[in-house]
Amino acid sequence: MFDISKIKEFSVEEFIDYIDYNKIDKQTITELIKENYLTDIDLKKLIYNVNISYERLNKPLELELKIFYLFFPFGIVNAFLSDHDEDIKRFEEFRFIKKIKQYYLYSFIGSITYFLVGITLSIFI
Repeated sequence: MFDISKIKEFSVEEFIDYIDYNKIDKQTITELIKENYLTDIDLKKLIYNVNISYERLNKPLELELKIFYLFFPFGIVNAFLSDHDEDIKRFEEFRFIKKIKQYYLYSFIGSITYFLVGITLSIFI
């Protein structure tokens, strides 16, 4: 399961994919890395990559983006505001897993809200 020779060559994005696919917690992978006899430079590099990977995996969506995706689900105004279209591409490129999940969650909630408001208005108007 854990091949240190492969992991030493991983980029941060590959590390995130590996961690997410294998569902390894931070403490376990840190201990496994420390058990292998590595040079100080390799050890520091791997620990740094682990820390950055877990930060990206667990970093939540900012409040302003949560609100934006509630009111404009799935970036429906991306033709006008290209910055938010770039956000999801950046999240996917740099593997911000939690941000991607929250993007879809808040967009879905926003879509359902619009749907329910539409039905409510059509019933009472």
